[in-house]
Amino acid sequence: GAAASTRALAETDAVLVDERVARVGPSGASLRAVHVTQTGVSPKDVLVAAALSTRWSEPPTTAVDAAVLGAVDVEPLSDSYAQIDHATEGGDSPGGDSPGVGWIATSTLVRKTDGGSAFRTCVGSVDAVLARCRSGWADRDDAARRVEECAAAGALCVAVAADYRGRSDDDDEDDGDDDGEGDALSDGSGSDGDGAAPRTPRRGGWMLLGLLSFHDPPRADAAYAIRVAKELGVRVVIVSGGDAREARELCRAVGLPTHVAGAGCLDVPLDLVRRTTTDRQISSDRSRPTDRQTNQRTNQTHALEAERAGAFAALSRLDRGKLATLLRLRGRTVCAVGASDADSDAFRAADVSVATRAASTSAATLNAADVAIASPGLAGLLHAVVSARSARAQTRGLTTYRVAVACQILVFYAVAGALARPDDFHPGWPRTFRVPVTAMCALVVVDAVTAAASAAGNPCRNWRPGRTPDGPSGAPAEVADALVAGAVHAFANLAFLGIALRGYDGMDGAAARGASSGELGGFGGFFGGDALTDGGFGFRVGSYGDVVAGSH
Repeated sequence: GAAASTRALAETDAVLVDERVARVGPSGASLRAVHVTQTGVSPKDVLVAAALSTRWSEPPTTAVDAAVLGAVDVEPLSDSYAQIDHATEGGDSPGGDSPGVGWIATSTLVRKTDGGSAFRTCVGSVDAVLARCRSGWADRDDAARRVEECAAAGALCVAVAADYRGRSDDDDEDDGDDDGEGDALSDGSGSDGDGAAPRTPRRGGWMLLGLLSFHDPPRADAAYAIRVAKELGVRVVIVSGGDAREARELCRAVGLPTHVAGAGCLDVPLDLVRRTTTDRQISSDRSRPTDRQTNQRTNQTHALEAERAGAFAALSRLDRGKLATLLRLRGRTVCAVGASDADSDAFRAADVSVATRAASTSAATLNAADVAIASPGLAGLLHAVVSARSARAQTRGLTTYRVAVACQILVFYAVAGALARPDDFHPGWPRTFRVPVTAMCALVVVDAVTAAASAAGNPCRNWRPGRTPDGPSGAPAEVADALVAGAVHAFANLAFLGIALRGYDGMDGAAARGASSGELGGFGGFFGGDALTDGGFGFRVGSYGDVVAGSH
């Protein structure tokens, strides 16, 4: 509910941020260059194949779509091709051709409107597209060099591929080996015109057509927001499905640690993550390390790598959920900030999930999140964290006050009732406390317990960084403070009561009331009421005889 989300935001000390949240997105993306990798393919062929991989008839939702559709005239595409299927593939998707590769790519099945051939096009992470294509080592080295150059220039790079195995019912399926010289190409309809179809290979499966480099700069407020997050004690981690080199450049631009980890450090048994075996403890054993010690050292190394990384690259949907779970088991309160369906597992694994209302954020992502922020970027999230912490502090202050009041009243009456009886001071007073006093104590206890339960919920649910969840959970700090404050005030009241009793001379009720109204030393003037005030648990002048008179 809203109360649980507010509590989790107030306790957040680690934020997993989708890379798209930290960048400008479709509104600021622009195409930088087209790098052709296949003989006989023109730059326009690569652009058209990339455009066919998008929903070209709809507004762009990602920076890649915006950069591609901004450089291609889509009207001829709508006239010449019909989109049969559009899907997200790769990584942990059920239909992925390269399971285990941490990426999210788009693949489209299109067919010519004149009843011609059908084929698939794909755009996605360079490493993952190369894994599914029939590319040699030379192509891989060239692609890696291009990605390095683009990352150094602050640009992103994606790969474009096509699969023509199912181009028509009359064509034979050919999965034969590549001859190393490229497949034979046949011209599409008017490849020199705007929106022309890419030229198609006659044989082979997925073929790498080229690379697209585009500029999607970080948001202008990203670096400042991350500095503010550090001041608030919140660790920010960038989560990307793309290349590690691009994630490293993004970290350098926004002021995060440039160490980029991958999905490999997440492959740790989660029940062993909590163990804090150090290298010193292992080296102190002079005997040969056992398999268990070796596993613990490996798990500790992976956990430490996850702690010091500024970003995680090439993460699939499942990997993002593993990362959130790992950080939670390390004792952190995790907030996942996402803008796409790829963050669904992280949303479920985190303590609180936040969706930004950016142009690329889908309705399903907004509905799955615990909190939706109207503004894009991290500034809105930090404002929500500060507001939640302020509300949490006020709630804890109120809870502390209520518990302290209950403790003060209980201790006061318990000690006073154990050490003295009312009839010792006047024969007309009862021997013990009666129903009004007992009922008042019971109501105060119920009120304090209800306030603490509704305000604090379950304050022991989360753990501070470095604290093992296996250890016993102590009482919340505010409850201990309240008990101490209440006990101190109660014994202070008893001290004042003792001072007042020294001046009691056995006068009757009327005389005592008269005396108590004029001097503090009268017993009735002190004990008549314990009305507590916010300023310091003050007392109202009255008569003890009036209080107990109604108990007969």
